[in-house]
Amino acid sequence: MDSPQHCRDQSAECIRLIGLAHSEAQAQVLRNLASSWSRLAGQIDRYNALIREQSRSVVQK
Repeated sequence: MDSPQHCRDQSAECIRLIGLAHSEAQAQVLRNLASSWSRLAGQIDRYNALIREQSRSVVQK
């Protein structure tokens, strides 16, 4: 699984590439990709938090 930081880096790269897009259609695809990478980073963060919480629950029992 990719790290959240890797996903954020990919999102930033998509945003950077928007300025180099040759058309509005290309720019829109890059915006969509940037958004998807950002959402994926958030999902990984939430998954990792859930795993940490479950680990704490097991240790406390």
